[in-house]
Amino acid sequence: MIVAVVSSASVRFDDGRTVRLPELRIAPGERVVVVGRNGTGKSTLLRVLARIAVADPLVGGTVDLPTAAADTAFVAARPYLLRGTVLWNVELPLAARGVPRAARRVRAMAALAEMGAESLAARTRVGLSDGEVQRVALARALVTEPRLLLLDEALASLDEVGATALAAALRAREDLAVVAAAPAEPAMPPGVKVRVVRSGETSS
Repeated sequence: MIVAVVSSASVRFDDGRTVRLPELRIAPGERVVVVGRNGTGKSTLLRVLARIAVADPLVGGTVDLPTAAADTAFVAARPYLLRGTVLWNVELPLAARGVPRAARRVRAMAALAEMGAESLAARTRVGLSDGEVQRVALARALVTEPRLLLLDEALASLDEVGATALAAALRAREDLAVVAAAPAEPAMPPGVKVRVVRSGETSS
């Protein structure tokens, strides 16, 4: 089953600019990096795939998202952690799905451990490094076992521990489709093979 398809689609912004989205056909287990300079639609593409961008500015073409919203996880370049502990933040998506408290704590701790962040569980956002915040955000994204993981320039601030942990997490999830946006082709974690796609064109 195809995870997402973007075909001949463009997005028009309030200032009149139109950005052509890259042509994409994403299969389960595929890892795609969308590369391009700022303003060429990388983040817009990920927000469309995450259903964060509204559909109204879509100009022509089609965006087919057979993957349910609940099976899609989005990690921003500067992820936001709410007040409360790291563990509580990672539990949030499970709580929203009605997972009982005891079960979600077990799953959240396992996700933190997978990302090398279990020692941060009792801490809050205050004092965490950018790399630690990114590891927590990835744990929060992976805890729901999504089918589609969207990384909006989220690899740039990963520390060495996070890069190694993410590589292992992706190897353990052969069917997980990943789309990452980056200004330039990033150094991917060891053992992670990707397809590089160039981002679209901008017009006035």
